[in-house]
Amino acid sequence: MNDSLKTTLAFLGGAAIGAALGILLAPQKGKDTRKKILSKAQELADGVTDAAKEKYNELLQKKDELLAQAEEEVAAVAKRKS
Repeated sequence: MNDSLKTTLAFLGGAAIGAALGILLAPQKGKDTRKKILSKAQELADGVTDAAKEKYNELLQKKDELLAQAEEEVAAVAKRKS
């Protein structure tokens, strides 16, 4: 896991904890508090999903770049040998 993903996950985790504490300490009915907690949990899940999709896309791009580089190197070696 690279540093940017760790930082993103740490930020999202901290935001979720802060939001949960804020909701739990607010003077509201239990029903309203539970709704807010569920809403914030969904926002966190969406954020994690978005971060995972972004990381996946970055990895796909890196794979394509490495494959293209490998193809160029193989072609160069083949050209030298022929």
